Amino acid sequence: MSKDTITQKVDTSDLKKSMYVSELDRPWIESPFIFQGFLITSDQELAQLANTCKYVYVDVLKSKVEVPQRMVMTTPIKRNHYEKKETPPVVVSFEKEFARAKSIYIDTIENITQLLFDLRAGKLFAVEDVKNSVIEITGSVMRNPSSMMLLTQIESHSSHAAKHALNVCILSAAFARYLGMNHEQLYELGIGALLHDVGETCLPDGLIDKQENYTPEELHLLHNHTIEGGNLLSKLEGIPPSAITIAMTHHERANGSGYPRRLSNEQIDLFARIVSIADVYDAVTTGTAREPAITSTDALKSMYDWRDELFDGELVELFIQSIGIYPIGSTVQLNSGEIGIVITASSERRLTPTLMLVLGPNNETYQPPLILNLAQYKDQESQKYEITNIVRPEDYGIDKTSYIMRDLYAS
Repeated sequence: MSKDTITQKVDTSDLKKSMYVSELDRPWIESPFIFQGFLITSDQELAQLANTCKYVYVDVLKSKVEVPQRMVMTTPIKRNHYEKKETPPVVVSFEKEFARAKSIYIDTIENITQLLFDLRAGKLFAVEDVKNSVIEITGSVMRNPSSMMLLTQIESHSSHAAKHALNVCILSAAFARYLGMNHEQLYELGIGALLHDVGETCLPDGLIDKQENYTPEELHLLHNHTIEGGNLLSKLEGIPPSAITIAMTHHERANGSGYPRRLSNEQIDLFARIVSIADVYDAVTTGTAREPAITSTDALKSMYDWRDELFDGELVELFIQSIGIYPIGSTVQLNSGEIGIVITASSERRLTPTLMLVLGPNNETYQPPLILNLAQYKDQESQKYEITNIVRPEDYGIDKTSYIMRDLYAS
C-alpha cells in the first residue's frame, strides 16, 4: 500500500465480503495468505482472517462496499535516511576465495547445528566459538562476497534452522559491506544475525513446522521467541548488546504491525532492520514447511512492494541493488539456449555476470561445466551472449547444490 492509501483498522469480527485487506496485524509471511493485499470474496477467507489476526487494515478506496468513515485513518510511514558509503573493493578473486569460503560454510553449519541442539537441551554455548565463526564469515565476505553468497543457495542435510541462521548472517554481512560498513561493524552485525532466532529453541517441538493455522496460544508462543532469544543472549558474557537487540526486534515492522512491541520504523535499530530484510529474503527463497520457495526475482519484487510497510523502504531499495538483477546462485537461460548458474557478479556489471554453464542448447549436460564471463562478450556483435530470462532449476533437472559444491575450476 502506498503512503497515500486511506486505510481503516478493522477488527476481524467486523469484516465483510468485498472489503479489501491491505495489511495484517502481523507479517504476511507468517499468515496462510499467499498474496499481500486481496479482496475478501468468501466465508472461508473471513474465517481464516479471524483465526489468524485480531485486526487488519482495510483499503477504503479498493473496497467494493462502504467502509464506515468514523474509523478511517491514514498510515504514513516515516523513513530513516541512510547515507550509503563507498563499497570496499574486492581484494581476492572468486576462484581463490571459493575453496576457503566453502570450508568456512561447512564448519559453521556443523557448529551452529550443535549450538542449537545444545540450547534445546538446556545447555548454553561457548560465545568464543560463535565469535570465531563470525570472524571467518565476515572476513570472507570482505575479501569477496560472491563466494559466500553462492553458498547460501545450496541444500544442506543440516537442520533448516542452522542453514537459515548462517544464510541470514551471510546476507546481512554482504549487505552491510555493500552499504560501506567496515569489518568491525560486519563482525558485530554478524553475531546478531547468526543468533537472531536462538529463541526458537524454547518453542515446543513441531510448532514452527505446523501445517494448520496457529491457535492464539501458539501465536503467542511464536511471537514470544524474540523475547526468549533476547533473555537467553543476555545471560552470556561477551555477547554485544546489539545482538540482544536484534534477537528481540528482528520481527518488528516499519508500520508497527510486528512484534513483540509493535515498534515503528524510526524506533527499530539499524542492525535489526538489516537482519529483518535478510531474514525474510532467505525465508521466502528457501521456503518453509508452510510456504514453498519462490525465486529470488519474485522475492525481490515482493519485498519492493512491501517497502515502507514491513521494512525500512530505503534499505530495501539498497538491498535490491546489492542483490542485483541476476542474483548470485540464480539459474539463467542465454540467447544461445544454454543454461547456467550465476556464480559471481558486481554492481559495475549487473547485466554481465560470470556463469557456470551446465546445459547446452539442446539440454545436453556439460561435463565438466563451463565457466563463462559474459563481460568478455559484451561488445562482440558476432558472438554476443546475453541472458534472456531467469528459470527454475528444477524445470531442467538441475541440482544446484551438486554443481556449487564441486570444484568449480577443475579442469
